[in-house]
Amino acid sequence: MSPIAVPLFMKANFTPEFAQIIFRAADGVSKAFTPLFPYYIILLGFIKKYNNERPITLFGAVRLMAPILLIMIGAWLVILLMFYIIGMPIGPEVFPTL
Repeated sequence: MSPIAVPLFMKANFTPEFAQIIFRAADGVSKAFTPLFPYYIILLGFIKKYNNERPITLFGAVRLMAPILLIMIGAWLVILLMFYIIGMPIGPEVFPTL
């Protein structure tokens, strides 16, 4: 994905480092939400332990995690926009725009 995403973001005036941060933020949010997450079965166990109202299904667990996903997306979006709008350095002598 990186050979496609980095040049695409560079055309939009982002540095490769900032493009990598955007990619990793989006990847981190989506990994915690998918059933392919390695610890998803443990997550289902915790949901079953603390939610005795109805049986837990795969899509029921995703529905229960949706508010957390939206909060994570919102937080990452705010953090990335702050870095971009304010122009704070990402690292030593590295800024979000070219």
